[in-house]
Amino acid sequence: FFYEVKGMYPYKKPNFFRRNFSFSGVIEATHFWSEMGVRVIGWLCGSVLLSILISVVIPGTTEQLIVLTNIVMPIFTIVWIIPMVALTRRRLRDAGYSAKSYLWLLLPVIGWIVFICRLCAKSADEIV
Repeated sequence: FFYEVKGMYPYKKPNFFRRNFSFSGVIEATHFWSEMGVRVIGWLCGSVLLSILISVVIPGTTEQLIVLTNIVMPIFTIVWIIPMVALTRRRLRDAGYSAKSYLWLLLPVIGWIVFICRLCAKSADEIV
């Protein structure tokens, strides 16, 4: 995805690391949801491929493969989640909310609903 994010990189197109690991700037709702969908589908495909790769390349018993998968998959997930948190932070900033909105995720059901509603909110400049 190469898209223009308003106010994020005014002088040049972002490279991979600036675009994915930057917590500054904003992103519109349509770009956020398309990017998030691609990331979730990519994570699912990547985790399946990584599991298959571990089971094919590394010989061993089933128990050894399960232990190895339980070590590798959390590392893969953490590396994958950091850009998703950055993307979500940019979306919250665009909607006019602070990083304190992440605290809603601590509440089991209602908090998640409120958090998703905040991600779906209009941009702050559209509200005014």
